[in-house]
Amino acid sequence: MKRHAWIALLLAFAGSPLWAIDCSTIPANLVVNCGFDAGVASWTLAVGGGFQASGGGQNGVGARFDGDPSGNSKLLSSCVVAQQGAKFALGIAVTNDGPASTPTCTVGLQEFSDAACATPLAYAPDSPAELVDDGVFHDLAGNHVVGAGVGSVAVALVCGQAVSGSEQRVDNGFLVAQLDVIAVPVSPAGLAFFAATLAIAALAVLRLSR
Repeated sequence: MKRHAWIALLLAFAGSPLWAIDCSTIPANLVVNCGFDAGVASWTLAVGGGFQASGGGQNGVGARFDGDPSGNSKLLSSCVVAQQGAKFALGIAVTNDGPASTPTCTVGLQEFSDAACATPLAYAPDSPAELVDDGVFHDLAGNHVVGAGVGSVAVALVCGQAVSGSEQRVDNGFLVAQLDVIAVPVSPAGLAFFAATLAIAALAVLRLSR
């Protein structure tokens, strides 16, 4: 229960430039090398001109990558095997690093039909499109329910700038599985026992307070 409350609090602060957290401290984060502390290992630039030198991240490390000649980019995290109906909280921090124009970015869970993130399905963002200002990290976050025919997923950051030479800095990717609370049926006798237990506890509290 504490884990669910923690994730809810995390997502409540997502989207604020003032919110910054070290992704390695997020419980059960499934993203490998989530803060680019080991360079760009386990990350893939599906669209773009390539990775550049790391540095200048939200927590001091991060990574930097280029868009393609049209200013578009798509960054994918490490691959995670997933099944239909699985629920995830996800996010990443991003800021523009040049040129002076402002890109529009979204984050979502890229689904794949195989178990190794090799055959992508259609991408649908899990966050509203956001304009990313120069020099200010924005925490893009969302929630995702895995669809039918999916074998694996990866966090996807998609940016479009329409300007050649675009560069973005990234940090703090996370992907956390969300477990449903299972309702257990209780018999009438069980409910009566629970009510009696509460009544005894209330009497004990009243006695102590006198």
